[in-house]
Amino acid sequence: MKIKSIILLVLVLSINSLYAGCGSCPGDVKVVKKSSVNETKSNALIMSVPKDGNVNGLVITSCGTCNLGAKGKGCSLSVRIGEKIYSVDGTGIHDHGNAHGNEGFCSAVRVAWASGKIKKEIFYADSFILVGDQK
Repeated sequence: MKIKSIILLVLVLSINSLYAGCGSCPGDVKVVKKSSVNETKSNALIMSVPKDGNVNGLVITSCGTCNLGAKGKGCSLSVRIGEKIYSVDGTGIHDHGNAHGNEGFCSAVRVAWASGKIKKEIFYADSFILVGDQK
């Protein structure tokens, strides 16, 4: 009986050491994705355009003609940063649903997570996602 107990104990310890990890093996370490600045959405409302023209954060957006007071013919997607209105290039007023619907750009002022660059009074959008949009 004593020998069986010793054999069982040695067997359990051997199996335990075979399946135990030291923690430094690739399979034992959880991979943590490191996000870069470009992948992170900023939750700051952009109130002025930085000197380099790069925008990354929340912007007020709507139809420039219908809601933001921009002069022009017809409806166009625009953003307001501070007191200035910028036309948007890279996405359009109809790319985000019916512009004349209840939550459309001609009927409502919205907020969007936007990143891109402002050049010559135009916002060139790399990313433009409406807050609360399910897409």
